[in-house]
This record gives sequence, structure tokens and C-alpha cells, in this order.
Amino acid sequence: MPQPTQSPLMEQTLAPPPAGVRRTPTCRDAASASLPSPRRRELMDELVEEVLLRLPPADPGSLVRAAVVCKRWRRLVSDPGFRRRFLEFHRTPPVLGFFYLDGSGSSAFAPTASSFPPLAARHGGGLRVVDARHGRVLLRSNQTYFPSEGALVVWDPITDQHTKLPLLPQRFLMSWTASVLCAASLDGTCDHVDCNHGDFLVFFVASGHEELAYVYSSETGAWSQPIATHLQWPYLPHRAHWWPSVLAGDALYFLFQWENIVLMATEDGRLGFAKVVDSKLYLWTRTDDDDPSGYQGWKQSRAIQLKKLLPVGADSKTIDVDVVAIADGAAIVFLGTRHDIFAFDPKSDKVTMAWKDTSPSDVYPYVSFYTPAMGGTSIGERPRASSSRV
Repeated sequence: MPQPTQSPLMEQTLAPPPAGVRRTPTCRDAASASLPSPRRRELMDELVEEVLLRLPPADPGSLVRAAVVCKRWRRLVSDPGFRRRFLEFHRTPPVLGFFYLDGSGSSAFAPTASSFPPLAARHGGGLRVVDARHGRVLLRSNQTYFPSEGALVVWDPITDQHTKLPLLPQRFLMSWTASVLCAASLDGTCDHVDCNHGDFLVFFVASGHEELAYVYSSETGAWSQPIATHLQWPYLPHRAHWWPSVLAGDALYFLFQWENIVLMATEDGRLGFAKVVDSKLYLWTRTDDDDPSGYQGWKQSRAIQLKKLLPVGADSKTIDVDVVAIADGAAIVFLGTRHDIFAFDPKSDKVTMAWKDTSPSDVYPYVSFYTPAMGGTSIGERPRASSSRV
């Protein structure tokens, strides 16, 4: 039986190329290269994830844009473990925007982060922000001043989860304020990277002829018994101001005597405050040294000439600028003029425009990580530039 023979063409195709001549890749070679081994595919995924982890948290839309590149990138970004690794890599949550009081007496939201959509009016309006911290917002009704007549509401804007608190047991014929924070804040067991899904506390403080405090715990779902205290200067008129409180170390501080200052926390967890005088921003820090009167002392840490930092043309060149808020947990100082609001980072001395053509009041910065869901509606979401009412 005759043996099959190879054609000259096949011999030429299969023969090794002469020395020094590279063989032209074939479609079969490309197909083989496009099918990496499982280990090679795993290594490639790890390299891509390392790149995705370095996307800036202040631009939440960058994750959405990365997810639509291909199915593999979408799978990586949508993985439940990616969010945690993303948060742990960046550690410090960004400022996504701020709440402010609009002309109707309700709070509205203005986004400052790139690609972060305005928060919708999910509560039907008529609510006013009292505090914002650790990814949560504390709201009250603007129809009544007394929390014994209108319930306080704790809201997570990212998940739209809200908790209506029980009414306080008595009517307060005095000034009051309140703060919300992670339940693990006071014992130092939480890094506040992703704590807005756990238990929380609400501190309520009222002042007048006497000072009263209540604490609400989401774990028990109830207010504590009232805690009565007296300030050290009983001859001064005291009023719990609407200025935001500050969490410094393991203590929560409220401002009772208004001195045109804003409380802040330093990097090492100390209490501090910011104040503008003659277009200079002064940052002060509480020290461990006692002064002769027996009280803890204060030390000026920085004096910053704002006119040299603000953009050319800012109206603060000719009029006074003031501190309107400080982002608790992000150390970003919001400076307000007659028409504009600027965000100032003391670490880098960088100033950015946060709001233009008006200077809103009752500013509460919102600080949180935001990793958009990778569902179809989220990918198609296009953030708007306008603000939205709460």
C-alpha cells in the first residue's frame, strides 16, 4: 500500500526556518496566546486590580468607567472584596460634597467630588441637616424646632437607609444640637474606613438654665436617661450652637460660646480650632501644658495668608473671608466669601473652588467612600452638575 506523501508546500510550511530568520506568527499562535493558563490569568487579574486600586476615591465615576472597559474589569470591580481593599488602600475617605441650607429652610446637597451624583430628594424635603459624620447624616424636621415634637432621622445617603429615632421625652425651651457617630468611636476599636453599616450613636445636648445630654444607641433603639451637668462659667449666657461638633481622639466636643471659630481635630487626635483674622487663617491646637489659671493651654500651629492662595479674581481679595466648616475626618477647611466657597487642604496648601456665585449657610461637609454599584442603572448613570434637596 503506497504511503501518503507530504506536498512540497506542506514541507515548506512545516520545515524550520533557516538560521537567523524569524518565522511569521500564524493565527494558531495568536489563538494560543489569547488563552493564558489559569495561573497566568490570575496574575494578570492581580496586576489589573493593583492599577484599579489606585484610582482616586475623589472621582467615584472612575470605577464606573473602568467597569465598562471589558467584562473582566467589571468582574474585578464588582467583587465584594475589591471595595474593602480599595478602602484599606486609600484609608482616608474623600469629601464628596456638602449640605447647606437653601432659601426654603431645608437642606440641599452640592457635590464637590468629580462624577459624584447629587443626592436625590429621597425624604420628600422639609428636612434640615444637623450633623454629618462617618458616612451618616443626622436630620431634623424644619417644621418644628423641638425634637420632642418632630423625630430626628439618621440617613445613609449612599444606601438610602434611614432610621427614625424615638421622640425625646420632654420639650426643650432652650437651645440644642446633636451629633451622629460610629458606635465604636469612643473606645477606639474602629478605623472608620467602612463603618457606616454598623451601630451608631446620637448625642443630643441642650443648654439654657442647665445643661442636659441624651445618648441614643441604634443597638438598643432607645434614648438614655438624661445626664445633667453644669458649665464652668455659670454667669455667662450659654447656647448650644448649630456649628458642627468635632470628634477628637475619643471625645466629642460641642461649641457653646460662639467666638466665630470652628472646631477641628488635628492629625494626632488633639482638639483644635480654626479662625480667620484679616485674611489670615489661624490654626490652633490644644496642648497638654497647663497655664497659670489651671486650664489647658492652646498653641498656634499655623498662620496662613489666604490672599496668596485663593485664585486670581476671588472676591476675598477685597473683602473678608471666613471659615464656614471643616470636614471632620478629612481635615479640609471650607472658606466662604460673599459669593464663593473654597476648599482648602492644609497639608498641601491647595485651594479649589467648591461653590460659586453664592455663599450658603449651615454648611456640613459629607465625607465618605463611594464605590458605585455595577448594576446596569449605575453604569448608565450620568451625574448632574446641579445641587439637590434632601
